[in-house]
Amino acid sequence: MPLDPPARFLVIDDEKGLRDMLSYALRRQKCEAVAAAGGEEESPPRSPGTSTRSSATS
Repeated sequence: MPLDPPARFLVIDDEKGLRDMLSYALRRQKCEAVAAAGGEEESPPRSPGTSTRSSATS
């Protein structure tokens, strides 16, 4: 029987302590968590089949 993939979360906050605490709590619940201070940080690598489209226009 295939296992369900873990839920994935992107934690964004300007307070490092809050980001770290939330990421830690999510990982303890067997979720994937990536933390960032804001939109200017580099994005984590995407899984195959994940959409890279953005609704923003230039």
